[in-house]
Amino acid sequence: MPRPSLEPNSAAEATASRHGVAVVGDTGERSTWLGRALATIAVATFVSVVFGFALVDRLWSTHRHEDLRRRTTTLAAAIAPSLDPGWLDSSPPVRPRHPVPPALAKSWRGGPSAMFHCEINAALLRGLWRPGHGLRDTVGPDAPDTFTVFTMPDGSPFPRFRYPPSTTLPDGLTTNNFGYRSPDLTLAKPPGVVRIACLGASAMVDAHELPWSGPELLQHWLDRWAASRSLPVRFEVLNAGREALTSADLRAIVEHELLPFGIDYVVYYEGANQCGLPDLMRHVVVDTPCTPGAPPPEVPVDLPALAAQRRLGPAGLRAWSVDARHLLDVTGFGQAMPEPAKPAQRVVLPEGIDERAPDPARANELLQLGAILRDLEGIRASCQRTKAQLLVCSFCWCAADGLRLDVTDGHSIWSHLNQRYWPLSYATVQRLTDLQNRGFATWAQQRGVPFFDLAAQLPRDPRLYTDAVHASELGSRLRSWLLGAALVRQIEGDLQRGAVPVAQPKPPDQHPVLLRSQRLTAAELDGK
Repeated sequence: MPRPSLEPNSAAEATASRHGVAVVGDTGERSTWLGRALATIAVATFVSVVFGFALVDRLWSTHRHEDLRRRTTTLAAAIAPSLDPGWLDSSPPVRPRHPVPPALAKSWRGGPSAMFHCEINAALLRGLWRPGHGLRDTVGPDAPDTFTVFTMPDGSPFPRFRYPPSTTLPDGLTTNNFGYRSPDLTLAKPPGVVRIACLGASAMVDAHELPWSGPELLQHWLDRWAASRSLPVRFEVLNAGREALTSADLRAIVEHELLPFGIDYVVYYEGANQCGLPDLMRHVVVDTPCTPGAPPPEVPVDLPALAAQRRLGPAGLRAWSVDARHLLDVTGFGQAMPEPAKPAQRVVLPEGIDERAPDPARANELLQLGAILRDLEGIRASCQRTKAQLLVCSFCWCAADGLRLDVTDGHSIWSHLNQRYWPLSYATVQRLTDLQNRGFATWAQQRGVPFFDLAAQLPRDPRLYTDAVHASELGSRLRSWLLGAALVRQIEGDLQRGAVPVAQPKPPDQHPVLLRSQRLTAAELDGK
């Protein structure tokens, strides 16, 4: 029997076969036409929906991220019903900037070396200084050779640095007359003023380029709340946050810097700088050899380059619309990436540790909880001497099992989790950072210290973060709104009991530590 011919029998069949379409006479041609028409309609509908979302976002920009806003205001309303959710998008006036000092503008490099261009603790500087070599091993070849330094009353190297007063830094942060990212204030507390000091590191001070830090928004909202209730108080909120600080720095800031102001509340929010990769690796067993902090070449860490490669077709609409972005991700046109494959690993905690409520008496066995809780004890004791109240918050992390990250918007989170914390899985990071927060909670419960569980309330949504620990502008606003709700509930009860405002002892004519600095040169440090 002759084999059936595989050649097309007509010009129409030949044309169709080149496109992989089976054609049988005129019926096939009509079928092909109908299929193409349906495909065209489907594509047009898809594009219309995407552009429609983009147009809606542009016309009603105040409602972008409405899901996150609604969830946050709903949680806050359950905590403090008297906090009007209509205030969430209100902000104080932008504080006027100072001229950037020419010497600071010339020497500024940003990053970790920024502290050496601000006001550096003399004890720390002398400890790092190498005669004849300076700070080149620490800061690099551009290390400064002239410094503004301060000395602590006890000679301690903590806090390691502080911002200069009444200054705008080259990166945009503007300080008040005492060097804080806050409105100006007097050392003597005016009558009817409740003072709140927000204590933390870079996650508290917020990105320098933002028009407001979280504590600045907090003061604005609390004043509106007090006015709406006709309360005879107003608020002053000091943002005492600075980059790279640890609990030892924060303890010294409370004792020597903040308490002379007649502080009513000290809010502690920090958890990242003593919870790095070496701390987490104490409790993780990885089954295959790896180099911590160094992912293998097949793991993409250059996310901006990868994003440029994948920005094709409708993906360009991502910049227009959050809703369009979600639709693109769901339909496979987006760029949200799952976690890369990680080595098999398991968390191993000391025997007998209750992971749900770790015993503060065994804190030395977990992460750096021992050092942190000792400093919290010191802060609590300092607050008790002046009748200030310590309030402890859980720390918010953007790390969760199953987290998907956009390669454009989320590349800093991606690099943070998959490079700096390699080889730990998202689930491992989440579990151990949750353990640290539970350590804070258990300690606070045992000591009768109010605990605000911000980490349980703020979504682990990449839109709220710039990396795994630092908030975006929206993230800072929503986190501060939740903190404001917790504070309102606390303050309402304290006002009824007459516990605030705390009476301030007669303040000294000058602050005992702040506004006292001097210049120190390399020659003086070398002993010449």
